[in-house]
Amino acid sequence: KRACARRPGARPLETWADEGRLFAVLDALGNDELPQQSRERGALRARCLYEGTRYQDLWAIGPHLWRLAAREVEPLLARAEEPWGYFVLCRAELPELADHLRTLLTCELPNGQKSCFGSTIRG
Repeated sequence: KRACARRPGARPLETWADEGRLFAVLDALGNDELPQQSRERGALRARCLYEGTRYQDLWAIGPHLWRLAAREVEPLLARAEEPWGYFVLCRAELPELADHLRTLLTCELPNGQKSCFGSTIRG
């Protein structure tokens, strides 16, 4: 195992973000600003996971993958009660992680129907 050097006072999520290993999969459904924010971040820091798939026309409501900076962790933690998405800790670069996560976008429901990320009903 490789030990990671922490900056003083840093928590693990911020440390991983400083190392470039912390990502967030963010759900754009119900977050109208997210697609534009992803575009502004650029392709090296954000990707819509529907990009390049048969769902790409739904990019405005689909999941977006962001490489996080340490300063972006706390605002997400403050929204823990909301269904915003989830953190991913990974050593891969953003394009490789996005490709992998695209293989997990769909699932088969018990009734045999297919469902994709972002199409579930929130209770």
